[in-house]
Amino acid sequence: MFIGMGNISCDQLSARVEALERSNRKLRLLSILSLGAPLLAVVGWQAKPSVPNLLQVRKLEVVDDRGVPMVALGVDPQTLGGNITLRDRGGEKRGWWTANAGGAALGMTGDTGSGAGGMSLGMSTAADEAQLSIAASSGSGISAGIAKDHPKIDLWNSKGKSLFSAPWN
Repeated sequence: MFIGMGNISCDQLSARVEALERSNRKLRLLSILSLGAPLLAVVGWQAKPSVPNLLQVRKLEVVDDRGVPMVALGVDPQTLGGNITLRDRGGEKRGWWTANAGGAALGMTGDTGSGAGGMSLGMSTAADEAQLSIAASSGSGISAGIAKDHPKIDLWNSKGKSLFSAPWN
């Protein structure tokens, strides 16, 4: 018999020890959680979010609030090279840049709003040539280029008649 415990049976003593052990397990769990939660919060607060190093898609479109594609990046189905297309608010193609195994091309077009078209500008490169062309909706234009180390400049009017050509033949 223990001092201050009166007459206690072994079964009662076992029950009290089991109750103390359960209480001890609960207190241990609560102390781990109370210390662990702030530690995890500090570690999580200081950790930088993971950012993927690579995004791969077959085609990417940036659309406006109406769903009209304004910018499209993808593979040109004809040349199988890269392609960037820019469109105006109405969805009309205004600029493009294509690349393939042999070279690249850049084009831009404007519109007068009258439906008659506008000015256009085009540049292209390949292994042995480069070309710059500017044309009006009326048909007149200028072209400058180099092909196989031979430069050439052409100017023509709206009827397609040559106004100037160099080198002179």
